Amino acid sequence: MSIDEWVGYGIPEEIIDEAIVWLTKLDSGEMSDQQKTEFAHWLDDDPNHRWAFEEVSTVWARSSIRHDTSVSKSKASGLTNHKNGSRYYASLSYIAIALVILGLVVNFL
Repeated sequence: MSIDEWVGYGIPEEIIDEAIVWLTKLDSGEMSDQQKTEFAHWLDDDPNHRWAFEEVSTVWARSSIRHDTSVSKSKASGLTNHKNGSRYYASLSYIAIALVILGLVVNFL
């Protein structure tokens, strides 16, 4: 896969940011029915919305698999002392993904 085919290429930065916000809301499991309806409308409003969400979701899914593996290893070795370790690492993952995507988008502009 070439870098041109990677996440966010050709998608406006604002839309990538919106997709990240929607993904974090969905992943939290705390969306109201109204928010779910708004999300569905957002996806349908512009083909770039759906494209951005699919791209961001793919990156998130891949990083979650790696995160789950590393958390399991650290728990097995007793390395997680943080009270809410999984939420802490999940927050760091969101931030890291957002920064990577933002960096890629900025570099292509």
